[in-house]
Amino acid sequence: MTEHSIAENRVTDNRTTSHRIKVKARLVVRRGNQLLVESRLDDDGRPFYRPIGGNVEFGETSRDAAAREFYEELQMHVDDLHYLGCLEEMYPSTDGGHHEVCFVYEGTVREQELYDGEAFTVVEDVRRYTATWKNVSDFQGDGAETLRPGNLLSLLSIDDACRKGD
Repeated sequence: MTEHSIAENRVTDNRTTSHRIKVKARLVVRRGNQLLVESRLDDDGRPFYRPIGGNVEFGETSRDAAAREFYEELQMHVDDLHYLGCLEEMYPSTDGGHHEVCFVYEGTVREQELYDGEAFTVVEDVRRYTATWKNVSDFQGDGAETLRPGNLLSLLSIDDACRKGD
């Protein structure tokens, strides 16, 4: 098979499946050494956690998407957004796999009840999930819980180190 025919097959395969690269924006919100994360189950029923966020819409900046998604899902306003980095992740699923490029921001939330509470209902379209405060240490070491996107803790560590250097 020539390189040209391999490329043709890839184009054909991508057009006939639902596989797409998804562009996401996620917002890291901290309370001391805790992160606000939503709890989800992967296709095999294993739990994982991720910061609140979602799809970047066409014509929308990832920064605006992070704030919009947070408001849509928790009805709370975000201030002081700053860019942490971009992470790319691919992982298997029952429909063949996911490929996401995720822009990660950190910000503060105007509504104090977020910092005073422990669990919150996240509304995403017609689905409902729970967001909770989890200690960063829950995602470190042997037997750690899964935090997505992958390498998020490394990104947060780099940001922390840069802040200490200021």
